[in-house]
Amino acid sequence: MIRRLSWRNRKAAQQFLEAHSDMTSPILGNLIASSWNRDPFSRRRGECFVADRDREICGFLAFFSDGNAMVYVSVPEVLFDFLDVLDERTNYHSLWVFDASEGDVKVLTARLTDRFHLKHYHMMIQEEPSDVFTVTLDIQDVHDRHWDPEVTRFCRQILKECFGYDAYMPSFMARMADRGPDEPYLVGSLPQGEKVAQAHVQALCGDYGYIGGVATLPQYRGHGYAKEVLLTICRMVRRMGRTPSLTVDPENGPAYRLYTDNGFVPRADVYVAERKNY
Repeated sequence: MIRRLSWRNRKAAQQFLEAHSDMTSPILGNLIASSWNRDPFSRRRGECFVADRDREICGFLAFFSDGNAMVYVSVPEVLFDFLDVLDERTNYHSLWVFDASEGDVKVLTARLTDRFHLKHYHMMIQEEPSDVFTVTLDIQDVHDRHWDPEVTRFCRQILKECFGYDAYMPSFMARMADRGPDEPYLVGSLPQGEKVAQAHVQALCGDYGYIGGVATLPQYRGHGYAKEVLLTICRMVRRMGRTPSLTVDPENGPAYRLYTDNGFVPRADVYVAERKNY
């Protein structure tokens, strides 16, 4: 049985996730934390569902306001119990599936009405900190400058050119406005003022800080700017008492080398089904 989760009943689902996830995939915990703290139960749109069998929770599905969805099940076949809910909703562009086989994820996406492209990512954590590094950029935390048109223009440009994501700016600015000092959004600029690179903390959970958006504008690559913003954000995460974590496409050679050269090691596989023509 699938039921929509209310704020009142969140504790049982949280206990299920904590009991069944060994947290070798830190992003799972990060998304779980976001589900309790931000999206589904606040003014922003988002939903959570659980699957029950024999009166026990055995699956969890969450839709987030940024267009991502995630699913985690403790019993493999329960993954398919969420088919109707996934088919009914068209407001998500990516479905993150944890602790499931590639075969099951392929079957799931093939049964959905819309077409999806399946991608495989490595979840990595920084086991060996790189605390000594040279910084040539002026790196600033702009999490509280969402109103600054220069900042939002740069963020939209780098998201589009580096990730193919044309950010809807009111939604992006609302997310930036929600950020606190423990969720820094770093932008690196050249001495003459040109903004060239970024990295940010996407979520915090338990022992981990999940890092996202590490990128340099194409025309400025090859100078180590991504390394500068990456290691700066990693140092900030560690000062919070957490371990930096992130996801990367193993076929993205430059990005994968950047992370492995700076102390990151793979810890888990994550499959992401991306909706075509979203």
